Amino acid sequence: MSKPESFDDILPLYNGNRRLEIGGKWRPSNCTSISRLAVVMTYRNRSKSIKLMLQHLHGFLQKQLIRYQMFVIEPPPDTEFNRGLLKNIGFVESGTFVDFQCVVFQDIDLLPGNDRNLYHCPTVPRHLVVGIDTRRYK
Repeated sequence: MSKPESFDDILPLYNGNRRLEIGGKWRPSNCTSISRLAVVMTYRNRSKSIKLMLQHLHGFLQKQLIRYQMFVIEPPPDTEFNRGLLKNIGFVESGTFVDFQCVVFQDIDLLPGNDRNLYHCPTVPRHLVVGIDTRRYK
């Protein structure tokens, strides 16, 4: 298996006309976003899945004019994949960058399918997945 690529290595694949900043950041240039969102994703040895998610989610959030930064959290080699611990690390680390209004914990296998499902910062926690593609879900 080849070494997973870093975000800096795959950034050019998605930057095109999207004006991504180093570190997976984006903000709309023609308006002020109503939300400052941190997106935390856990990852290990799934380069195809993370590339697909990043490509999809950047466009999805930009269409909603959301100011965001993505955090891909990967455990060190030869350690157990502990999703809860990695999410906690992502939450703490995201707080050291920008004063985010909320954090979304995004599973790299669950692509958002409906852009009317707004990734904004409500006053109460909520679950963003409306359906999972199992047993021929459409």
